[in-house]
Amino acid sequence: MMGDIVPTPRLIARIDGERTVPLPVYQDEGCESRFDWLKHLAEENGVPLRDVIAMADVLGAEEDFDGLVTSVQDVACVLNGHWEA
Repeated sequence: MMGDIVPTPRLIARIDGERTVPLPVYQDEGCESRFDWLKHLAEENGVPLRDVIAMADVLGAEEDFDGLVTSVQDVACVLNGHWEA
């Protein structure tokens, strides 16, 4: 799910340039880059890409495989009406 964001080359370069996790970690998940990982998380969880990018910006690249995944899953639950308080 792309939401309303247009992934320009400049945006992709910024996101990929902020990567702190070694590239092979992303590749082990089937992604070519950090941007591809964020796009994958968005599509897999039904969360707009703009929201995943915003969460990644707040959490930082070091949380790409921990806090970001949990946050995206939490937002997906809220969006799908499956959130239990």
